[in-house]
Amino acid sequence: LLSVSSIDPDCDAFPSLCATGQVELYLFDPSENDFMGMISKYSSEGIVFPKREQDILNSVYGAGVSLRGDGSSISIGGYNLKDNKGFVRVYQLDEWFYPRCPAKDRQKLRNNLCDDEFPYNSELCEFDSEHCPLPKQVPGLPGCFVSYTNKTGDGECTILNLEMYNTSECKFEGGDCL
Repeated sequence: LLSVSSIDPDCDAFPSLCATGQVELYLFDPSENDFMGMISKYSSEGIVFPKREQDILNSVYGAGVSLRGDGSSISIGGYNLKDNKGFVRVYQLDEWFYPRCPAKDRQKLRNNLCDDEFPYNSELCEFDSEHCPLPKQVPGLPGCFVSYTNKTGDGECTILNLEMYNTSECKFEGGDCL
């Protein structure tokens, strides 16, 4: 997990001190050997904290940033211009982001549809942002848990690319994909 904060250089000293700053979070993707922006639950840009603090508190935001060692929370420091006081806010990352979701297409988590494929329909991405039903065990197939049990053994191999269905535990979509 990587955090980056920035403050507009034109707003960082008197007399031009003004509400500014943002904090961005990145998650390391080992398959790409690179960092990708964490997926926000509330903003398509992945930056959810600063607007709230700048607009409500008229603050310089992100002057200090600290990540908890286990990656579960972030502390962000700033300065309230109205009250002339410093502050620190602590945010639980899983309330604001999908901190373990390796999804490449962020829009799939916000399209109000169940994208029934990995990683979207997985615990890592909170079952496609709660758009997919929680997986259930397929009757007669112990160890086979899928969101739509009627897709297994229906006579059609329609979902070869969906890992949760096309597994040995699910008998390769209930025998449809042999």
